[in-house]
Amino acid sequence: MSILKYTALALAVGASVSMATPAQAQSRTYVVEGTVNEDTFDLDSSWAYGNDLWLIDNIEAIVGFRMIATYDDHLMFYEYEYDDDREHIIYEDSGNGGIVFTALRFEFLDSDGNVIEQSRMPMTPNLQTSLRADFEFGQDIDLDDGGEVYDEDLRVGVLFIENGTRGEWSWECIPTDPMQPCARHAFDFLIDTDRGDDPLFTHDGTRLEPVTYIGNANFAGNLEYWQEINTGEGYEYPEFDVYFDVHSIYFDADLDGVPDELDSCDASVTGGTVTFGEYDSGVENVMASNGCTVMDSYLACDAGGQSMYGGPTYCEMQVAYSLYRDGTVDYSDVRTLRTALYNAYRSGAMR
Repeated sequence: MSILKYTALALAVGASVSMATPAQAQSRTYVVEGTVNEDTFDLDSSWAYGNDLWLIDNIEAIVGFRMIATYDDHLMFYEYEYDDDREHIIYEDSGNGGIVFTALRFEFLDSDGNVIEQSRMPMTPNLQTSLRADFEFGQDIDLDDGGEVYDEDLRVGVLFIENGTRGEWSWECIPTDPMQPCARHAFDFLIDTDRGDDPLFTHDGTRLEPVTYIGNANFAGNLEYWQEINTGEGYEYPEFDVYFDVHSIYFDADLDGVPDELDSCDASVTGGTVTFGEYDSGVENVMASNGCTVMDSYLACDAGGQSMYGGPTYCEMQVAYSLYRDGTVDYSDVRTLRTALYNAYRSGAMR
């Protein structure tokens, strides 16, 4: 997945055209994943000098990174600018319609894909106290070379306050609890790439739409983090700057790891075991390649109504066999699920 960093956009001198009509209101969850660049996570390397990697807990166990941004597409605007021999296309938050993000999270991952929680920095930014929250897709087109795209970038930036309020001056952080230091935190996440065989976006004249990659992206990502802490006796300014190799970029509304365009169940019930009412079968609630879990398949039968005789419906009785045929469960699971389903109806756990 990819990594984004906010930097100020230098607007070109020249003709500028802005499309002021926002996209149709839509909540979208954008996921970027990658593996760590070992050089920038090596505590003994020259990179670590002056780079406050001590901020990162369990850094030796970190092998991956994920950014999850849920945003309101209604607040994204399309605009383009001309400057002599280039066209610069931007699809970004409007800046005056409220915070574009409804949720934002950064994650460090271990070799099993588990999240390594952090104690020194809030990986889920407090958007309610944000001083800056930016989301931008950018694309540069060479007008002297047949309209070829030569540069693309993806940026996310957020600056927010923890345990405090903003003072009269923008740099001031006033503690709300005198026993806890007031802190400002900033995450800046960036993919900036020369356009090659792997595009970041497609362009339809009204928006830039990210291209989906699952395991086969080949981009470099950069995450910068800094904090400013008012200790009451002065300010501290620890920071770090690390790089990742981005391998996956996709939209995933239910965060089940299956891109929306391939997901047959857009609100999956994930994790745990398969239960019927309060009756637990003990069978793991695994996910099929189409993005549907075992529980999703049983819950889909609810639309089919109730059985005439008070037991499982025909749909419910066929679920386990269907999952067996597509390789999602084995035959011992089929028998366990079938038995649990009948027992749940007999016990009154299912009505």
